[in-house]
Amino acid sequence: MANEPNEEETTIQTAPGLPPLRLVNVCGVVRLGYRDLDLDLQAISDKYWHTEYNTKKPYVLVGLLGATARAKINAKGILTFWGGQSEAHAVFLAKRWARLVHKSQPWAGVRVIKPQAVRVHNMMATCNVGFAINLDRLQQGYPHRVRA
Repeated sequence: MANEPNEEETTIQTAPGLPPLRLVNVCGVVRLGYRDLDLDLQAISDKYWHTEYNTKKPYVLVGLLGATARAKINAKGILTFWGGQSEAHAVFLAKRWARLVHKSQPWAGVRVIKPQAVRVHNMMATCNVGFAINLDRLQQGYPHRVRA
């Protein structure tokens, strides 16, 4: 993809002497419309082959080709996404999913997604500390702090 995140975007510099953090997952929420939408989720699922429609709960799981990111779109137009690799990548993915919904239902009133509209709720990062961490011993040493 043209807007794939590069190594500088996914690496967070920390204080001197500490290892740098690398973003792995960014989760967030964005509303697709100004008002409560009434999206036809079955039409979205029928138009795109990389979707899963859940009839018991009204939402569609959507993936993008070549990306590990996924999104859940409910009938009221709330898009919950996870799998972005940076904040800029999360905004890019939200715009792509909004475009997919708009192409399947142009009459629904899906608006253009602005970067300020994307609310990031959770970010997960990894780092190399340079030594092994034994989680079993950590749980035995601190049973009140670590849940099994």
